[in-house]
Amino acid sequence: MAQPALAPTSVDQWLEAHSESMYTCPNMPGHPKITLQTCLRRRALANEISKRAGNESLFDGGGPVGIASCLGCPVLEQAKVGRAA
Repeated sequence: MAQPALAPTSVDQWLEAHSESMYTCPNMPGHPKITLQTCLRRRALANEISKRAGNESLFDGGGPVGIASCLGCPVLEQAKVGRAA
């Protein structure tokens, strides 16, 4: 028996409307698509954790998974340059 088509949700509609402003994050588990604002928040959190307790805490569960790689990630700069072009 064929399943009925699912009606689009507000999440689906939002993702479709903002697809140009999202990119794949190579640092987060599963490589999800995120916005530049999410990337900026992760970088700020990584900097805050690093300053507060030293860089070791980023690797010892001191923050979200993969947050340590946000410190030196070149994707943020590439995304900024891409948006400016």
